[in-house]
Amino acid sequence: MFKKLLPEQYPLVRAVFNPLDHHLAIASILEGNTLAPVYVDDPADPRAAFTWFHSRAFLVGSPENLGFSQALHAHIQYRLLPQLAADGQDAIILYASSSEWDPWAETLRPGKPPIHSVRQYFRTLALTKNWRKVLLKGYTLCSVEEALAIQPPLQNLDWLMEEVVSERASLDDFLQRSFGICVIHEGTLVGWCLSEYNTNGRCEVGVATAEEHQRRGLGTAASLALVEEAFRRGFHEVGWHCWKRNTPSAALAQKSGFQLVEEHNVIIILV
Repeated sequence: MFKKLLPEQYPLVRAVFNPLDHHLAIASILEGNTLAPVYVDDPADPRAAFTWFHSRAFLVGSPENLGFSQALHAHIQYRLLPQLAADGQDAIILYASSSEWDPWAETLRPGKPPIHSVRQYFRTLALTKNWRKVLLKGYTLCSVEEALAIQPPLQNLDWLMEEVVSERASLDDFLQRSFGICVIHEGTLVGWCLSEYNTNGRCEVGVATAEEHQRRGLGTAASLALVEEAFRRGFHEVGWHCWKRNTPSAALAQKSGFQLVEEHNVIIILV
């Protein structure tokens, strides 16, 4: 059985997704803050569920639930992957609740075996450092709203706008539901740290620094400022996801007061 839920039915599946609770995107979807489809085996008594947003998919349950796993296989192979290809994406990252799904995933793309990798999840529950003691002279931090209001307009704003709509439907949606910190240098946006999937007192972060301004502590300053703003707004938990092989991101998380909570295997399905 493979049924698409109506948005008003999403609360029925919250407990089913508990094994992937460290992915705040799921909570954001189920709360209606992020628009995405949700499929289950049985709306009356869900035991397996699947949802996806942009390049990430989340799967809970067991492949031994054959009606669900076979229907999901066909849905991904013949509907989701062609749709992603039409949108210009080259892969989707599958977060499954169990390694039992690995053999199932091997058959999704004949001739294109999936790639297995490892992601890390960091978290902070308190602010540990003051960003003002980290930020170098010549650089300033401001909110996204303040950055957009600067006249003449900052150079490199397109870079920020591209990231803003990667998780939110529009700039207005971002400004209503999220917040962020921008790093400014001589009239140019050179870095940012944005909140993502703000839901129920939790959020995650995305951070980047222009290459020519890296290794100057700007990412640390922006991340600390974002965490400070999160707790000022009443959030109690801020998360950070990265690839295990991305050691600079992991190091930045730790410099910003985040602690490693867990590592988890992921399946990269090529489009």
